[in-house]
Amino acid sequence: MASDLSPVEGYTSVIPTKLTLDSRPWDPPAEARGIFGGFLLAHSIRAGQETLPRAAEFSVHSLQSAFLRKGTTDSKLLYHVDRVADGRTFATRLVRAMQDGECIFTALLGFQKRAAPPAAGGDASDVFRYELRMPEMDGKSPLELPAGYEGFKNYMGVPPSVVDALPSPFEWRSLPYEPAPGDDPTTFRARSFVRSPRLSPGAPRAVHLAALAFLTDIWLLTVPHLATGAEYGRMPGGALGIQITLNHSIVFHDPDARADEWMVCLR
Repeated sequence: MASDLSPVEGYTSVIPTKLTLDSRPWDPPAEARGIFGGFLLAHSIRAGQETLPRAAEFSVHSLQSAFLRKGTTDSKLLYHVDRVADGRTFATRLVRAMQDGECIFTALLGFQKRAAPPAAGGDASDVFRYELRMPEMDGKSPLELPAGYEGFKNYMGVPPSVVDALPSPFEWRSLPYEPAPGDDPTTFRARSFVRSPRLSPGAPRAVHLAALAFLTDIWLLTVPHLATGAEYGRMPGGALGIQITLNHSIVFHDPDARADEWMVCLR
């Protein structure tokens, strides 16, 4: 039932048809120029996954996208999926988000067949695995840190209405910024723990990966302001500025990653 879904499952879901539609609109704040890009990223993954002949055997492993026009909440989004290639181990989909007859977003998605788990006592050497060391979190656990977006309110002039209107399907626990905003921007780090509320029982991997795609766009454009100490909505010299995303790329290294378990986000 819909009531059993976590917020991020609702935000990232689509309605399967010959053309896939978005199923959960969101009203952006007055200060925003269009709908949040995370919706388009997540919806494109879900729409592409719906067209795979053996969807349960494949997971998205790469996304390269371009934001072409701003979207609105005044009309539905339609996702056109081109089946570019279907192979035994890889598949490619080109997804176009259409609104009022215009293409506002494109995504080229690569899907990879899930590696078979080794038999009991077997050798897993045919699967190449590697990882980066987790960033140092000052010895803190997530629940030792303050929760939410409250730290952004009025920070560098960020209007509280912008913060309150953002979709909040994730729980954030953040460390203090290093170094302080306005110092050397090339050494700036924003470190957080993040997770979504528990997803519904049996939620497929595609839901978790779409949720992670949604996550990658949250507060991403604020990083330059945080690093330089510039006032929200203005360039470092004080001139008015507009923040927009033109393209966005993601590589999914772990098809079993869960959006509802604690992760570390380093920006």
